[in-house]
Amino acid sequence: MPGKIPVLRIVRGISAMDVHRSNDSDHELLSAWQGGDRRAGDLFIRHYGPSLARFFRNKLTTPADSHDLVQETFLALQRTSRRTGPAAAMTSVRAYLFSIARRVLCAHLRKKYKRTSEALDFGSVCVKQLEPTSMSALLMRRRELRVFIEALRAIPLDDQVLLEAKYFDAMSVREIGVLLGLPEPVVPGRLQRAKGRLRQKIEEVSVQSHRMAPPEVGDDALELWAQEIRARLV
Repeated sequence: MPGKIPVLRIVRGISAMDVHRSNDSDHELLSAWQGGDRRAGDLFIRHYGPSLARFFRNKLTTPADSHDLVQETFLALQRTSRRTGPAAAMTSVRAYLFSIARRVLCAHLRKKYKRTSEALDFGSVCVKQLEPTSMSALLMRRRELRVFIEALRAIPLDDQVLLEAKYFDAMSVREIGVLLGLPEPVVPGRLQRAKGRLRQKIEEVSVQSHRMAPPEVGDDALELWAQEIRARLV
């Protein structure tokens, strides 16, 4: 692919949680990258590459697909930010980047499954219907974590993206609104609905797939599971 960004060379072995940058620093790095500063581009990719890889890894089957979509997302960011103007115009670089990742993922799934489903409504279709096995589930050894991963993949994709933004990436309500293209006041209600669907799927997956009693699924449990999965998938 012409202009391909060597994402894996840059991000391998570097955690997205290693270096915390303020939103202003994100704006500065992206603006400098837009201006031709390759070092700023490398730093930006180092920071967000692992988070993007995790975003795709739990929704796709092969490492190659995940790798390609990470690169496609960064390339799309470059193209769209040139058209939309300075990075400073964005309310949240992180939310903007992940909104692009979501569009890239949806386009990939629509293209891949065009022959079997012409119209994919990601408000109702879950990735488990399209990609029965994920890389993330294969890496999880604790049964509770496998249940959590499998249940996430069994709820509508938009709900999965919302919950992962909340629990894996600690996004604010405002950022989630940007990510999903929703008015900010709508996000809390969507979050509650998504958590309800996840709890229901956790119960189903626990009993039907793992023959175990469903674990307690409060906010604290979701936070702990997300932290452990995030640590394993970096």
